[in-house]
Amino acid sequence: MDEAALSQRAEDSSKVFESQKRKQEEHDRKQEQHKMKKDLHQWAVTLAEAKVYHQQTLTDSVKTLQDIAKLKANS
Repeated sequence: MDEAALSQRAEDSSKVFESQKRKQEEHDRKQEQHKMKKDLHQWAVTLAEAKVYHQQTLTDSVKTLQDIAKLKANS
């Protein structure tokens, strides 16, 4: 193989390598974006659960105060 052919082959290999590298980087970015969306969803679910728990606690507290008031009124 002459020098020009070797040079061309090296250039082609470099282009293939760069193309594969860009594809891998794009794949990695997409995976990271997907993970971030999953994490965001999980935090949204956790927040919603915390809001429900908080509301239940408030409701239970009101019921307890009402029960105490009824006991005081009956005694």
